[in-house]
Amino acid sequence: MLKRIFAGLFLLLVLVLAGVYFLIPTEISINNITVNTSDAHAFQFLAHQEEWKKWWPGTAASDFEYQYHNHLYTIKQLNNDDVVLLISNPGLSLNTQLSFMATDADKVKLNWSSVKTSSLNPISRFTAYLQMKRVKKDMNAILLHFKRFVEDDRNVYQMDVRISKVKDPIILATNIIIQQYPEMKQVYALVDQLKQEIRKQQAKETDAPMLNVHQTDYKKYEVMVGIPVNKAIQPPKNMVVNKMVLGGNILETTVKGGINTTRNAFKQLEKYKKEHNLVSPAMPFESLITNRFKESDTAKWVTKIYYPIF
Repeated sequence: MLKRIFAGLFLLLVLVLAGVYFLIPTEISINNITVNTSDAHAFQFLAHQEEWKKWWPGTAASDFEYQYHNHLYTIKQLNNDDVVLLISNPGLSLNTQLSFMATDADKVKLNWSSVKTSSLNPISRFTAYLQMKRVKKDMNAILLHFKRFVEDDRNVYQMDVRISKVKDPIILATNIIIQQYPEMKQVYALVDQLKQEIRKQQAKETDAPMLNVHQTDYKKYEVMVGIPVNKAIQPPKNMVVNKMVLGGNILETTVKGGINTTRNAFKQLEKYKKEHNLVSPAMPFESLITNRFKESDTAKWVTKIYYPIF
């Protein structure tokens, strides 16, 4: 009876060892994910170490060292299409490669890989397998966090960009050419002229005043101011009626701050337009939600930025 028990235990041990050797691979490799973004954005947030802090789900010890759960991720090398990282803890040192490659205009495949040769010692082999399984889980979580971060326009463009529809297509506008960026008293003097003409022709304003400032050369600025109205009117000689396509597409964002803030918003919308292969049939403009002439604190200025597209 005792011999049968020992024989059974021996057989069980053999099966366990066989399972360790045959079920646990000699080499272990890891993880990939597809991200809905451009290769430029993948490059921006992966190939520049100062950008990692913006999206990393754990803590940052420095620009090159990042902690997630019980592992330290050290950036060893940054290249144009991959990053070499060392994953370590007291019982692990694992060299990995995080590569990124565009599969089409708006998709990037991220592949985070490593090969670890398992020990012939069954206990070490099984221990390494469990450890790599935990690492794999963490790497998947990090990749998923990066995917969610970079697919959110608010993180990429530092503002919420959305595509809306043109609701007020008729705009009464006027312009001047001056030698410096306009002061608000000049802008609102034009706004007052438009308001007077709108009242004169018994029309109604349907939205806030619109502004576009375009530098024509080194010392000249063309300043165009417009106000959306509810019906077509006959403009006087110093004014025009611009018509947009009702229901046409338009990029839109809202910002709070002064002139530098709005300039940056225009740059980001231009970047968005190019990266999404959009074309603009008309000039972009800012909608002056806050009366800038009455409110002197630029930090309180609320502005909507619009960029017509198709």
